[in-house]
Amino acid sequence: MNKNRIVENVQEYRRLKGIAQKTIKNSAATYWRDYCNTLNRTTKLGTIWKTMKKMNGVVENCRTQQIPDANLTAKSDKEKADLFARNFAAVSQDENFPGPFILKKQETATLLDEKLRDIKATFDHGEALNASFSLHELKRAIRESKENSASEKIISPTLR
Repeated sequence: MNKNRIVENVQEYRRLKGIAQKTIKNSAATYWRDYCNTLNRTTKLGTIWKTMKKMNGVVENCRTQQIPDANLTAKSDKEKADLFARNFAAVSQDENFPGPFILKKQETATLLDEKLRDIKATFDHGEALNASFSLHELKRAIRESKENSASEKIISPTLR
C-alpha cells in the first residue's frame, strides 16, 4: 500500500485489515468460550487471571533468553552478567573519553585524594573528635540548623 498509494490499494488494504481483525476477534471469542467451558469450582483463580492477561496481550516474563556476542552466546544469568561487565569495562576505559574530560577527572581525583588524606590525618591524631566546644557554640549550631529538622525535636529544651 505504501509503494502504490492509490485509492484502490488503500480500500483493498482497509478491507483486508477489517477481515483480519474480525477473524482475530472471532478466534478470541471462540477460545474464551471454550476455556470458560473447562472451568469448574476447583479451577484456581490465578490460572483464570493468567489466561485473561495472555488474551489481552500482557506479557509477564519478557526475559531475554540468549545474548549473542562475537565468539559466544550467553545463556545463563551469570554468563549474561559477565558479558555485560566485560562490555561495560571496555566502553568505560579512559581512552574512550575525550581529553578535557580525562584531565578534569584526574584533577578531581587528585583533590579528593588530598582531602581524604587531610581528613584521615585529622582522625588519626584524634583532633576533630576530641576537640572541646563551648555551650554557646552548641547553641549557635542548633540555631543555624533547619528549624524543621529532626534534631530540633530530640534536643533537650535545657540545651537550647
